[in-house]
Amino acid sequence: MKVPADSIIAREKISGYLLRQDRNDKSAFLASGGFTAMNADLLSAEIRAILRGADATQVDDPKFGRYYEIVGLLRARRESACGSGPSE
Repeated sequence: MKVPADSIIAREKISGYLLRQDRNDKSAFLASGGFTAMNADLLSAEIRAILRGADATQVDDPKFGRYYEIVGLLRARRESACGSGPSE
């Protein structure tokens, strides 16, 4: 199934869960690709780009119940040599 283009991606889920450094190793993994709490909007934009071209697959998990999985590749962000901001 397709995820609606106007789906809400809560900023708190991005900055307070995925990019929260003291909580888990997700933030370290994402930071290695250039995504930090300081540029959380970039991660949100990359997730939206994945949503546009992918289908969500229903997954049934006995511990967490039903959820949907979307598989895609995040494009890493890296600072330019002069430090002027992210580039592809």
